[in-house]
Amino acid sequence: WLTRKMGCIASLQHSETTEIRLLLQGTGGCGKSTFAKQMRIIHSNPFSADELTRYKSMMIENIFLGLKELALVAQTAGKELKSKKLARFVDELNPYRVEWNKDAASMAQAVYSDPAMAYARDNLPKTEFAEALDYCIRKVEDLLNPDWVPGNDDVLRARCRTTGKTETQFKSGTVQITLIDAGGQSVERRKWAQLQGNINGMLYFSAVDEWTDPADEDESKTKLDISLEVWEQCIHNEEIAGKVAIILFLNKADLLALKMKRQPKSFRKTFKDFPADGDAGKALGYLRNKFLSKVRPDSKLTQDQIFVHATCALDTSQMSVVFTHVKDFVIQQRMRTANLM
Repeated sequence: WLTRKMGCIASLQHSETTEIRLLLQGTGGCGKSTFAKQMRIIHSNPFSADELTRYKSMMIENIFLGLKELALVAQTAGKELKSKKLARFVDELNPYRVEWNKDAASMAQAVYSDPAMAYARDNLPKTEFAEALDYCIRKVEDLLNPDWVPGNDDVLRARCRTTGKTETQFKSGTVQITLIDAGGQSVERRKWAQLQGNINGMLYFSAVDEWTDPADEDESKTKLDISLEVWEQCIHNEEIAGKVAIILFLNKADLLALKMKRQPKSFRKTFKDFPADGDAGKALGYLRNKFLSKVRPDSKLTQDQIFVHATCALDTSQMSVVFTHVKDFVIQQRMRTANLM
């Protein structure tokens, strides 16, 4: 009997697991698309010349989208740009129709350096394109060079909303992997149901630095509140609970640590039962427990069936190690489902 069972396991590893389909879920801006790009980089699936040209244009667009958003947040808080020229530039700015040249680049840098913008970056809720803006504004000289081609780090930092479904395919060892990335904005989440069948695992991403950021869809809640709600819905979906491997990425752990240094009291202000002397490590542990507590007592799922990892999706070395563990976890879960473990 044991010999037969071991033979079945070997057969499953060799045949059924030659293809693994993983569904990436999470609210907007949580890092799903960055993870998909990392997998291409790690598994030697290079970006084409056309793709790199699009990413270069995207980086320029990210600068002006980010400036427009940040200026609006600053103005809402009563912080005005110091010169009428800069204020007029932002007011008249259409991020999608900017003629990119030295003058536009100089204006962008001047707006970014304005004290009102610095205040908004350090003290106000994070805007959607904030991280991309901070990175891309430092690449202005490269972006002005017509011969410059984005590298892997640039591709990872470029931000674009995912709409519909995007598939990324690559081989990891002998296993063919398909990542299915679905948009995380509220209007896009309505399409998730049709994607939640015929998968082997769900990777759920939550941006853990968003505990103070108001949600676009409900300003009475934070983006982290919405992420917790969506997570609870996902893990109890009948196509997922007890049927596929579930992986939770507490993503942007590096930004959580940075935010706790800048705003040391804000985490405890949001979560009243968090200890006063809590640090970033304790905050991650707290959030891990908060997500796992969403597993209902009557669920087909148990907390110990969920693989949890604190991540920074921009860290290629970390993502390489983490994905090896994810792949092994998914294979083990498939064998359990087949009653072979």
